[in-house]
Amino acid sequence: MLLKTFVLTAYKAFQDGCLFYYFLQALQDELPWAKCYTWWGASPLNCVERDIGLTRQCQDERMKLYDASVKQPYAPTSNDTLLTVCGHHVTVPTKVYLTQISDQCRETRRHSEYSFLLFGALKLTSGIEELGGIRWELLVCYIFAWFVIFVCSANGVATVGKLALFVAVTVCVLFLPHARTSIVELIYPRWKALLDVEVNVMRFPSV
Repeated sequence: MLLKTFVLTAYKAFQDGCLFYYFLQALQDELPWAKCYTWWGASPLNCVERDIGLTRQCQDERMKLYDASVKQPYAPTSNDTLLTVCGHHVTVPTKVYLTQISDQCRETRRHSEYSFLLFGALKLTSGIEELGGIRWELLVCYIFAWFVIFVCSANGVATVGKLALFVAVTVCVLFLPHARTSIVELIYPRWKALLDVEVNVMRFPSV
């Protein structure tokens, strides 16, 4: 049980270290993953910059083909193409896939933000036989994550439990449907309401 707890804690500490590394990278004037920069390992062979308009077009094309394939299923063959939409997989005939999905949407290169994770942050090598070097930036962030875990655990399990309860509830509430819209409505001032007579009549008794 102790070994299992240590392994899970080390795994979560590495995730927190990566988050802290991304936080430091986001403090720059321009995000490193906004474009395919060569200084972090991008190349025209493995990276392509994201186009919002093209991304929406590709999503629409994939969604239409996915809906049509779900409504009219057929017996799959060896020449089918696997189509993934929002984590759901369906096989479609390759001829239909090539007809309804444009050439730009069949791009096999990764977008710049995902390429930055693989080649900029993790420095992914070509295979397990190539070890690569130590990522000193990630190592420092990893040590900092362990330091934060130690500070949070120094006051006892009760304090950590209260913090975990608060964080868990807050995250769940923020990801409820229309939760973020409600928060914006709560903090966004409505200056026109100051000139409303009914609002002022209700405000005076509480003053």
